[in-house]
Amino acid sequence: MTQVRDDRAGGSVVHVVTAEDGARACLSCGVFAIRLKCYRTTRTRLLSCSGHFVSIRWRKARWYCTATCL
Repeated sequence: MTQVRDDRAGGSVVHVVTAEDGARACLSCGVFAIRLKCYRTTRTRLLSCSGHFVSIRWRKARWYCTATCL
């Protein structure tokens, strides 16, 4: 899901939410997590796009791996 909003300072803020099921897979063992750990929002520096400033806010879900790879 993506939303773009005016930042009232001549630029835009892009809000991105990770909703891909593949993001739940453990990087070590590949098992899909079922327990949510927390949400984390990552902010980028200001980017210039066609003369306008754009800031990106990416909200990511963090998951617990319940497999034995812990």
